[in-house]
Amino acid sequence: MKKLITRLLYLSFVAFVFTACEEEEAKPDYTIPATYEFENVDYSGQIQRLAMLSEMKSYMTTGNTPNTVLDASRLKAMYANNAALSGWRGTYDAGKQLKDKTFETEKSKSRKLG
Repeated sequence: MKKLITRLLYLSFVAFVFTACEEEEAKPDYTIPATYEFENVDYSGQIQRLAMLSEMKSYMTTGNTPNTVLDASRLKAMYANNAALSGWRGTYDAGKQLKDKTFETEKSKSRKLG
């Protein structure tokens, strides 16, 4: 009987603790603007990288043609934006490359390309 009373008191205490606590909602300490201005955004680098990726993909799909062998050094040059070796059809800023924008977790998989 004493064990039963002790258990009931313990369960009552646990129930009280969990029901008596009230979560407070965290309030942000910043102001969310009503409007956004995008006039000062420059996304030309992203556009260039997408075009590079498109060219790289186009070159890789030529490997689907029978008896066609892709040049690994050209793919490496495209990945690192080495204009002299890549054979780009477009003209890209030398500071833009796919290699720099590869996720860190994926770089180990692409080490062979760069």
